[in-house]
Amino acid sequence: MGNITSETQSAFFSGRFILDRPMMINEILAWARQMGKEMFIFKIDFENAYDNVHWGFLLDMLRQLGFPIRWCLWVEGILMSVRSSVLVNGAPTFEFDCKKGIRQGDPLSPFLFVIVIGDDEEVLGGGGSDRVKKLHWVGWDKVTVAKGKGGLGVNRLENSNQALVLKWLWRYRSESNALWKKVVDAVHSLARNWDLYPVQTRYKGGWYNIVKWGKQSKVADVGFNSLIRADIGNGDLVRFWMDPWLCGQPLKVRFPNLYRLETGKHCKVSDWVLKAGGARSFGWKWRRNPTSLEETLELTDCFNMLTTVKLSEKKDSWLWHGIGSEFTVANVKDWKTLNVSNLHAMSSN
Repeated sequence: MGNITSETQSAFFSGRFILDRPMMINEILAWARQMGKEMFIFKIDFENAYDNVHWGFLLDMLRQLGFPIRWCLWVEGILMSVRSSVLVNGAPTFEFDCKKGIRQGDPLSPFLFVIVIGDDEEVLGGGGSDRVKKLHWVGWDKVTVAKGKGGLGVNRLENSNQALVLKWLWRYRSESNALWKKVVDAVHSLARNWDLYPVQTRYKGGWYNIVKWGKQSKVADVGFNSLIRADIGNGDLVRFWMDPWLCGQPLKVRFPNLYRLETGKHCKVSDWVLKAGGARSFGWKWRRNPTSLEETLELTDCFNMLTTVKLSEKKDSWLWHGIGSEFTVANVKDWKTLNVSNLHAMSSN
């Protein structure tokens, strides 16, 4: 389906999310307001969408997308075989032929519907005595504790909301070709952008608040942003100084004195870690050579860390270093409820 569906189709499709479009609209509107741009936006909704699909239009779409004639005939046969009846006082009337719409419940229908709309783009328990019934109040801190630990296992709405917000930052890293990410980059990217994520503070849309929340989200002294780190492949996508990859913080934070000497602050890992005849070398690009005690100590530490780096042919990717083996909203919520000793063990990994 990905080969025949436009990237602007953000709903009813595996791997895409219905909230992508509101995110894009929000950022574009914030940009337009700040820049004084005039815009004309249509908001279109579907009414009984499945029932109003025009068969001729659907079949024309299938043919234009290159589906074989036999397949189109099969789909046409499925559509035309539909018969319906009306319930009157609980009893069905005579059956009649349908002229439009696709079947509810048919496993093929969601795929046909996506093709059509792709073109139309846009805790309380009982208690009390035998005589008097009354509510038994339980402390919220106990209600939200996992059942295995003596609680009731009810999710905190605050933690769920925060985890869903933070998921956008994970998606920004892991969905390199997503349309919503391209919109965010177009609105917020600057030539002189030193942040972990691109953001222009003058465009105070949803993305601005997401990035702000990512910076503020900490449990004890472990920040959320330190839990998403790059897994280096060929080094062509990850920024050497600004992205976390060797440790839980960007190297510009770990080695501030070296960063001040760097001439190419936006350089990628592959710009620094070079392969020459099978050997590894480092493409230092200083304004001047490190000379002070602080600079030489940082250089030694940085060099020792870089000796473990090996570039390969695979693309760079991003890994979750929090609770669980992969990023999920549930794992982020678990991270939010970790105790301090577990957090320090995690941050040292």
